[in-house]
Amino acid sequence: MKGLFTRTSVIGAVALWSVAGLAASTSTTVSNAPASSGAVSETSIQDVAAQPKALPISAAAVNDFYGPALNDLGARQTADSAKDAVQPLNSRHQIGISYAIDESTKFTPTLDFSLNYTIPKGVENGERNFAWNDSYLKLSRAGLLDGKLGGNAVALDGDIRYMLPTSKGARDADSYGAVRLSLSPSMQIANSNFSIVATNYARIHMYRSVTENLSATRWKFYTGPQVNYAVNDKVTAFVLFEAVAAFDNQGYSNTTNDQLSLADLEPGVELNLHERVSLTPFLNWYTNQPISTTSINLNATIKML
Repeated sequence: MKGLFTRTSVIGAVALWSVAGLAASTSTTVSNAPASSGAVSETSIQDVAAQPKALPISAAAVNDFYGPALNDLGARQTADSAKDAVQPLNSRHQIGISYAIDESTKFTPTLDFSLNYTIPKGVENGERNFAWNDSYLKLSRAGLLDGKLGGNAVALDGDIRYMLPTSKGARDADSYGAVRLSLSPSMQIANSNFSIVATNYARIHMYRSVTENLSATRWKFYTGPQVNYAVNDKVTAFVLFEAVAAFDNQGYSNTTNDQLSLADLEPGVELNLHERVSLTPFLNWYTNQPISTTSINLNATIKML
């Protein structure tokens, strides 16, 4: 969901991290494809020994491009998360460099920024610009849990992040940043092509002065269950449902504001064009807005190292 990153105490989050065994989310989520036949590899011990050791450094860019409504492809705007509001055609970019502490644990500093490409019709103060989002430091661990449940393969990944106050909103609020804890369970349905994954996180924001930011977000909670169908090893169709709830420094919830869109539905198709490149066209419909506002979007993920 566009712009829906999360906001118990920092000590509580760190404690939960410790109990979970260094919680973090990379990619031990179960595969979308059915399990392999399990045939023994013909690679000899000598062949394995001769292979060069993989570098502990990797880099990737996750790019999301948000386009116009399906019924108005020439429009200069896309739906916003508030009723009767629009935003420019825009993109979000997250560029991270990971260091593999071990085969399951990574540390990933990530730059996060957005670009606006158009000025929506009727918006007098709009501009095409570059803007920082809250960049972050992420410690992630794959395979916190791994096993079987009723014949289905299950796994649990997790991560903890410190969100730097690099966005304009965070700087204006004199923020110390935020801490986010994520847990991502997944299940491969028996030997079928279906799988279920979900990302869930809680985020707490910290401010130099709470009294000067009473209406600013203190807590944010997100859940995003997704059903996948692996057509083959290159193509996966999916439907993602996202929901979010937030509470300000006075304890008031945004769920009382019926002008906000707190949930959306995203059907799409992931195309693995190369081991380093995937393209994912998807639609986005805010469920409390007319279906005519459904926008067409594109994710491009590139592994650079």
